[in-house]
Amino acid sequence: MSIWTTLLLFLAGFVIIAKGGDWFVDAAVWIANRTGVPRPIIGATVVTFATSLPELMVSGTATLRGSTDIALGNAIGSVICNLGLVLGVLVFFSPKQMPSNAYRSKSVFLLGASLLTLFLGRNGHLSSGEGLLMLAGFTLFIVYNVRQALSSSQNGEDVLPMPNQPVPSQILRFLGGATFILAGAQLLVVNGETLARHFGVPEQIISLTLIALGTSLPELVTAVSSILKKEYGLSVGNVLGANVFNLLMVLGLSSVLSPVGLPFSLQTFRWAGTVRLVPQTLVFDLPAALVLILISCVPFLLHRNLNRIHGLLLLAGYATYLGTLLFLFL
Repeated sequence: MSIWTTLLLFLAGFVIIAKGGDWFVDAAVWIANRTGVPRPIIGATVVTFATSLPELMVSGTATLRGSTDIALGNAIGSVICNLGLVLGVLVFFSPKQMPSNAYRSKSVFLLGASLLTLFLGRNGHLSSGEGLLMLAGFTLFIVYNVRQALSSSQNGEDVLPMPNQPVPSQILRFLGGATFILAGAQLLVVNGETLARHFGVPEQIISLTLIALGTSLPELVTAVSSILKKEYGLSVGNVLGANVFNLLMVLGLSSVLSPVGLPFSLQTFRWAGTVRLVPQTLVFDLPAALVLILISCVPFLLHRNLNRIHGLLLLAGYATYLGTLLFLFL
């Protein structure tokens, strides 16, 4: 297979995942509603899982293939992309300040998830036991969301109006969306590995940049759509929740699925004429994610709002991260 064919298949994985994610989210929400699941619970559970399924499928597929660098890089890279690019675009192009009270609890969980990941990975490795602890933390997050959603419902806050659609078409969209996400994940992982080998680029770099961008496409498309519809706050809660999912669910499950857990592989670090090997995830990627999390969450925690300056900081932080990553580790 030529390198051009590999590249086309890799790019096709982007498109297939984006379309599959769109179908799967719509159909999953519709089916849950049709089967009698209360709407607040749909928002707190089904939507959270469905919108982050691409990240889970890509990292899960990579883990089962033994490509732990891709699994690790995709999860952390998606956090960085979701905050730096997606949330940055949302906040920067919103003419109104993002209210603080609606997102305070998710900010607490996201900051806690990042600190927990840093603490557990301080030795350069996430074991299966530590993965179970992260999954327990994610379960706590879901339970809290369900309780909050039910409380909001009792206060008369109804959400997620459901269109009246024929049953067969929704089932087909559900199955087709899941199939597309699985196929797109396979294309991204397999052809991402091939591209990395061909160009001599570490798999972790490919996953932190291109693959992470691909799995974050559903969130990015939703963000652009909410901007065009002038529903500026629509995606903020989803972005914060998706990042809790990536850190606790995706990394936790990948650590459990891998026989050796998730080791933080050593990457070549170049600076001032010196070359040495460092655990890139621990010394660079996770700290970069934490900086973006602080920019995003601290204003909410201090009862302040996000404004365009914060959006500019997030976008600048994302661009700086990518540039520094390529300069230091390629």
